Formats: sequence, structure tokens, C-alpha cells
Amino acid sequence: MRQWTDETTGRVIRQLTDLPHGARVGYFRHPKHVPGGLVFALGQHETGNVLLIEPESGEVRYLPLQVDHWLKLRETDGRMWYVGPEREVWAVDLPDGQPEPVGRVPVEVPGRLEDITCDGRVVLLNDSQVIGEPVALPVTRDHEALWRWLKRPRRGKLWAYDLAAGTTTLLAERESLGFQHVDASPVDPTLVRFVQDMIEFADQRMWTVRTDGSGEAPLRVQEPGEMITHEWWWPGGELVGYTYMDRRGDPTLHALPWGEYAPMTTEVGICDLAGTEVYRSGPLNHWHSHLYCSRDGRWICGEGTDGHNLVYVAPLDWSQPLRMVPLATIHTPYLPTRGQDVNSDFSHDARWLLYNDTIGGQMQVCVVQVD
Repeated sequence: MRQWTDETTGRVIRQLTDLPHGARVGYFRHPKHVPGGLVFALGQHETGNVLLIEPESGEVRYLPLQVDHWLKLRETDGRMWYVGPEREVWAVDLPDGQPEPVGRVPVEVPGRLEDITCDGRVVLLNDSQVIGEPVALPVTRDHEALWRWLKRPRRGKLWAYDLAAGTTTLLAERESLGFQHVDASPVDPTLVRFVQDMIEFADQRMWTVRTDGSGEAPLRVQEPGEMITHEWWWPGGELVGYTYMDRRGDPTLHALPWGEYAPMTTEVGICDLAGTEVYRSGPLNHWHSHLYCSRDGRWICGEGTDGHNLVYVAPLDWSQPLRMVPLATIHTPYLPTRGQDVNSDFSHDARWLLYNDTIGGQMQVCVVQVD
């Protein structure tokens, strides 16, 4: 384990992985905690690509397991579901269990396997399709190219496949949009949250639906110009957190469609499952992309954006403004829309902040103490 003093913040940084092809913790909103205080990460090694990291000691366990498409990690007991050959669904109880097949999604069920309900019964499939020639997502500050991508013709269907009953249910359908961020509730096996594939300030973006196809409803009803994005399940599954930016009346919407370049400040929002906003932080003291919280809901972490390449934390007091404190510098080149794949997240006890950074030309997992 290598460590050094951060050139910007003066804090001690520890590099926990040093794999030739790199390693990383997963997307910020995906559960990644395993019983025993371990954190799930991916990085190709001699016997597979699954890593379990102990943030306090820096110990890394290299599991003999190859997972190229994982669906969900249930943090309460460490059960992880992933996709094997021929659309087989497998499960393994981390950290020490053995993989076992639990079912298979027939090839005639359309869409990509995206998630699975917390009871491991219903697989969620995203059948979003571009109509005509595909358009590449631009990663430069060319707003016209980004708008061409945003306006690409597409349509989408969201499906549920019950592994036990062998039945397929249509959950949602859009004629001119696709779906993204399909997330089953961590506690309710009948509830699914999803977003429409669209610019975040144009229209209603977040929705919920039941796995039987009933109850489709908007989540945190928004007005045109309100930018709501980067949503995640709040601990306990009864609330949803998100990044908020008020761009109503903003004349730069067309020229600066990216949140990171908008002239407005970012805020943290939280709503209940009825869609009512129950908390708004007020303007943060920096520009942030992915915002996330600790398992006890007492801390917020966030990533800076272009020109502010740092990770930050703040204690969350619902009655006080959030003031983000920088902890570590990020060295990965910034790409508009794509960001830097930082994906900061807290250790289970919130004493450490884990994040991805480029070290020696490869992405590796690093950690800095939260104090």
C-alpha cells in the first residue's frame, strides 16, 4: 500500500490497489458494501476480477470470481446477483460463499438485464433502442453535438421477468425516449425507480412503478428548468436523494446544457416516495457532479467538476447549510458529460472516503480519512 500527502489538501492519501490493468469501485449509486466492513470493487487479477477491500487496514482480497455484468449487491447480507452465459442469473454470498445459478431469462424476453429486486426474484430489463443510425455521445464542449445526441430518435420499454413464475410484465413504455438508471428498491421487492433518458431540465425525469406494472408515478414532480439528476436510494429505502439545480429562466440552457458548466449553483435534494421534497441543502460552496451519502445518512460526499478536480465531504445537518470540505485531488482527465469516474463513497463506518483516481496511467482505488 502506497501513501502520500495530497498536494492540494495536505491530507494523507492511501492507494489501496495497484493492478496492471487498474481497479475501481463501482458507480456511485450502486450498493457496494459487504458484511465485515468490506467494499466491493472490480479489477482484473490472476484468478478473476472481484476485489474486496478493507478500508481501515488497506487489505485487498482477490476472489476467484469473474463478474462482467453484475445486477445488484444486497448490503444486508452480502448476496450479489450477476449475469452469466446465455442470460443465466447467478448469486454468490460475499465474502466467502460459492456461486450458484438461480435462474435464466429467456432470449425472447427483450432488453438488457439491468437490475434484480431485493428478494432476487424479478429481473428488470431495459429495452431502449435508437431508431436509425446511432449517434455517439460527445465528450467535448460542443453543445450542438450534445443536442444532436439528446435529440436522437429512440423509444423504450421497461420489462420485468419473474424467475420463479416465468412471466414477463411490461412496466413502462415511451415512444420518443429511452430509460436509464433502473434501480429496484433496496427494501421493497415490488418497487422500481427509473429515469427517462433526456436532458435533465426538460421535463419530468424520475419515476416509480410496481413490478406488476401498476402505479407508475412521477417522483419529485419538477417544473421545466428544474434540473434533477444523479439520484440514489437514501439509506433505508424510504427516501431518494438527488442533485438539484434551478435553471428556470436560465438563458444559457441551449449553449450550456451541461450541469457542470451552468451558471447556477448545485444543491442536494431529498424526497419521499410520494414525491414530496423533504430537504433541500441550499447552494453548495462548489460545483459538484455525483453527490452521495454515508450509510447512516450523516455525511455527504461529492466530486468536483472541470477545473475543480477534488473530492469533498460535509456533515449533514438538515437544519444547516452544507459546506463541502475538499479531501483529495483527482488526477484523471475531465471529459464533459462523462466526468472522471471518481465515484466517491464512504466506508461502512464513514471513517474513510473511497474513490477512483488515475495513478501511473491506470485507474486505482484510493482512500482518505474523514475527520
